[in-house]
Amino acid sequence: MQKKPTLIFIALFLVSFAVCAQQADVITQIIDSPQMTCGQAAYIVACYANLEAETFSTDWSLEWAKGEGLVTKEIEGDRPIELAELAGLCMRAWNMPGGLFYTLSKSNRYAYKEFKAKGFLSPYDDSSMTISGARGLNLIFKCMESLEADRLYNPEPSEDYFAPDQENDGSDGLHEDR
Repeated sequence: MQKKPTLIFIALFLVSFAVCAQQADVITQIIDSPQMTCGQAAYIVACYANLEAETFSTDWSLEWAKGEGLVTKEIEGDRPIELAELAGLCMRAWNMPGGLFYTLSKSNRYAYKEFKAKGFLSPYDDSSMTISGARGLNLIFKCMESLEADRLYNPEPSEDYFAPDQENDGSDGLHEDR
């Protein structure tokens, strides 16, 4: 009786270890690649979306990103990704706020300009430039860090900010009325 739960636990551990190893292998390939591909960028976004890692590859994750509207239909998985495309993918994947023109068009061009304005890119970067895998991962993680910083420093008020049975009388609650 005792062997069955132990064997199930060991089997689950080995399967989860293999999944993590697959992700680590793909990440290592991305870091070592001289040019990040569209499929590799979509893979990182799919991993962040908490999809089941054992069921997808870079090609599948690109098809998923196309279906979600994160990238255009013309993008091919093995083609090197341009800075403007990577900026557009990140802005749409994490629903990042942008300026007026980005908000109206959701185009890669204005996403690239937002990346420059946020300081993610140097003034010498060109929108049609291709980048290495390590730099691509760096840009993606800068996006995630900036979003986390925004959430930490600008938290949205919770629903119970004003208790439902308490009226907002306009006082700040720090000074007593005498």
